[in-house]
Amino acid sequence: MGTARFFSLESLGRPEPAEPLGRIAARHGVSPQQVKLAWTMARSPVVLPIPGTSSVAHVEDDIAAEALLLTEQDLVELDALPVPGAVTE
Repeated sequence: MGTARFFSLESLGRPEPAEPLGRIAARHGVSPQQVKLAWTMARSPVVLPIPGTSSVAHVEDDIAAEALLLTEQDLVELDALPVPGAVTE
């Protein structure tokens, strides 16, 4: 799943945004969650993210991610983030 790149399951759903994620969100004036969803949608035309939510405000925030157009530089920065738990050499 696309958002696994941004936090690990050990965070119990309360991740601190990775530094580039927070910078990109601030640059676009959106939430880190919107950046995560926009990144997921930008990476595959056949993947449809299904985020969980606990409020109408979160649903509205998630829907707004569809309009977020990440720049090529944004995508490069996000793609470079390490995947938590990945084995590195």
